[in-house]
Amino acid sequence: MNSQLLEGSCYDILPSLPMRRFKMAFVDPPYNIGIDYGNGKKADQLPAAVYIDQMRQLVQLCVDRLTSDGSLWFLINERWADQIGSMLSTILPRRNRIIWRETFGQYRVDRYASGHRHLFWHVMDTKRSPFYTEDIRIRSQRMINGDPRAAGPRVPDDVWQFPRLVGNAGERISDHPCQLPEALLERVIRCSTEPGDWILDPTAGTGTTLRVAQRLGRRFIGIEEQPDFAKLIRKRLDRPFQTRLF
Repeated sequence: MNSQLLEGSCYDILPSLPMRRFKMAFVDPPYNIGIDYGNGKKADQLPAAVYIDQMRQLVQLCVDRLTSDGSLWFLINERWADQIGSMLSTILPRRNRIIWRETFGQYRVDRYASGHRHLFWHVMDTKRSPFYTEDIRIRSQRMINGDPRAAGPRVPDDVWQFPRLVGNAGERISDHPCQLPEALLERVIRCSTEPGDWILDPTAGTGTTLRVAQRLGRRFIGIEEQPDFAKLIRKRLDRPFQTRLF
């Protein structure tokens, strides 16, 4: 099996993929808030029970394909974080609940604007599932302040700050309503996989997971239902790499 993007419904394709093949799965599904991903806004406005049940099915299909020491990452907004978090914990033990602090949060006048998303990290085995820290360490506040007591770069805490990709961001791909920054996926991929490992993304979107996996020497399978978005991903995967910016 070679790295590839598969086109179609993840619910139809996932059962055909090998069991216990993937070291990591990254799930960034539609958030059920009325965004048009190609099937109209109503397709992203399901009753709560229906939506959570669909997410449970998707997670279980991914988990069945993880290695015995694999990891599952699930990104969701504030609206569904409590329900999704509870559902995930009935399937796999949790290692971390990470807050992604987005800059450029959307302005609101009726309440405080939501400037974050929830990134759930669940593992197949709390003792055997790896946590690779060498390539994700960052400068500590003491290092930034020039404090001589600084011991060196440290493992990040559970609040991450990466900019949301607004419309004029240099990394932004047009013709898609949502896109994740590569820096976010780089940290996720580096901490839970090694070069050569297999990564699964069942809702590929703009292909950020696949692109970062490609650059870092991981193998991948991505699934995208919308033909137009699949074309965008294939073009992105065919582009030459630029100098690393983060």
